[in-house]
Order: sequence, then structure tokens, then C-alpha cells
Amino acid sequence: MPAGGASGGGYGAMPAPGQPTYAPRRFQAMDALSYAWTALTKNPLPFLVIGLLTLIIGGGLSAVGAIADGTLEAITNPDAMDPATSSTQVTFTPVSSMLNLVSSAIAMFLSLGIYRMALDVMDGRKAELGRLFSGYNVLMALVVSIVVGLIVLVGLVACILPGIAAMILLYFAPVSVVDEDLSLGDAIKGSFEAVKDNLGQVLLGGLIGLGLAIVVLCTCGLGAIVVTPLAGIAVAYAWRAMRGRPIAQPV
Repeated sequence: MPAGGASGGGYGAMPAPGQPTYAPRRFQAMDALSYAWTALTKNPLPFLVIGLLTLIIGGGLSAVGAIADGTLEAITNPDAMDPATSSTQVTFTPVSSMLNLVSSAIAMFLSLGIYRMALDVMDGRKAELGRLFSGYNVLMALVVSIVVGLIVLVGLVACILPGIAAMILLYFAPVSVVDEDLSLGDAIKGSFEAVKDNLGQVLLGGLIGLGLAIVVLCTCGLGAIVVTPLAGIAVAYAWRAMRGRPIAQPV
């Protein structure tokens, strides 16, 4: 993956001597990916630790849940197919549901931590694990994440397209709380307006994210160690760039 250039292209206009920040000309999805890769390679340990934790804890709990409700057996054992219905015999149990819920909650917490470290890099600092849950209202960020998730879920259940639209338009609400300490209403409004004004590049970013997800699948999940922090940094960059706020070169 390319890293940002040292002159006018890449991430945006370069800062004056002695000033490490710049304001991106306009959000570009490929710039977000390029910046994320550079930030990750300059701060590998903290970001990869979070990627590894996401894989071990989140993936591990999901795997246990899959064993508990029979999903894993249904996938790996042809005899688990119900001949009468030609469908797999999967029973969702309270244990598996709880494990999946805990896995989602952990992934939510860790994604907020990735945003925090990524934003620290954009402020000209090194990423530090000790800063995962510092400098922002963690409770508000969790509330916003949960509310956005519920809105998307309702939209998907009611009719798939509204759910997809909500997912795209409200995607940046959680990172907005980490970055700007916004309220629930302001976070939702800010994300909506930012995406509306940059819809084409946001959709391109979504396609890039889909490609990264395929990479994770092709590596049997191991690619998540790199892809998880890479995607989180790109999301944080996208938010800052869409807001027109200064972004420092990774150090």
C-alpha cells in the first residue's frame, strides 16, 4: 500500500516549516487508506495489539457461541443438514446470544480505542495503549454507538434499504464523539451532514472496506489483526478530513 508523498499530493497541502499539521483539500477515500497505512507502520505495536485483541477476544467468543448454538457443526458437518427442510439445524441459545452480545460490546469498545489512538496520531502524537479510553466521554460514545446500531437494525428489519442508508449516513457518529465530544443529537447530525457532502468518496471508502473484509476472509480471519486498526484509522482520518480540520503527518 502506498504511503503519502512528501509534497503537494497524497494527504493534502504540506504545512509550513515548524508546523506539523495540514488541512486536507478535500476528503479522498484513497488518501484515507494511504494515511492509515503510514500511521499503522509508524505505530505498529499499539495498533496491532488492538487488532490481535479484537481477533482473540471477539473472535474467540463468537466461535464459542457458534459451537454452543450448533452453527459451527452445521458448517463443518454435512450430516447436520435437516433432510426434511434442506436447511442446517441451528438453535440459538441464551448462552450463544450472550456471548455474541459480549463479543459485539468488546469490539465496540476496542473500535473506540482505535479511533482515540488514530486521532492522537493526527494531533502529532504517537499512538499509546494507555490513551485508549482517555480524553473523551466513553459513556456517550457507547450510547451513540448503540443508538446508531439500533437505528440500523430497525431499518434493516423494516426494509433493507433504509437500514443500509442509515448505516452509511450515521457511520461516523461514534468517532465524532471521540474527536469532538459531541452529544447524541450533534453526533448523528454531524455524521449525516458530513456523509451527505462527501457521499461519493464515502461510498468508495465502503467498497475499499469490503475489499479489506474479503482479505480477512481469505486469511481465515488472521488478516483482522492488520485490517481492524487500518480501517479504524481510515475512518478517523475520513471524519477529520470531511470536517476540514487539521491533520498531522504520522510520527
